[in-house]
Amino acid sequence: MAGLAAHCAGDEWRRERFWAYLWLTNLASDHRGPQAVVRAAAQCRAVAISLGDARIWAALHAFFGLIDARRGVLRTAHEHVERGTKMLTN
Repeated sequence: MAGLAAHCAGDEWRRERFWAYLWLTNLASDHRGPQAVVRAAAQCRAVAISLGDARIWAALHAFFGLIDARRGVLRTAHEHVERGTKMLTN
């Protein structure tokens, strides 16, 4: 039972970490430039991989779509939104 509680606590910590990195990526896209976005996005993906939750991946794609749309990369933005939507419906 203690092992399960520790695992759940670890997942909660990783979820909080994911959301922090996701918002950092969003802010970096506005203020820090492409290199900062690449570093923050890599952290987001690494935490999303460790969680393996479709809702987390959908959120990641939605935010990345938002970032791409603000940059004017509409085709990629649309692809991110489509991927995120598919993850929620599967």
